[in-house]
Amino acid sequence: MERKVEQTIYLTDGEKWLPYGGLAQIQILEKEGKIPLHSYVFVSTTDPKTGIDKRNNYFFAMQIMSAFSKRIEFLMWKSPSKT
Repeated sequence: MERKVEQTIYLTDGEKWLPYGGLAQIQILEKEGKIPLHSYVFVSTTDPKTGIDKRNNYFFAMQIMSAFSKRIEFLMWKSPSKT
């Protein structure tokens, strides 16, 4: 009996799942019928040109928050005191 693919699952940090047997484990569970059959997309957070893992930038916007924080500190320092 052929099983129908239920949906697509996107896994972040995909390059970290594969070497540790993540896909193999999923395939075993699907074959045993313990989880529905899905299509999987393993999304890498590593920049292919530089090799730098940008996970924190993508998920936590660390650069954006850092720039925002510096701007707020600057504005607070420039504000006239209310005495």
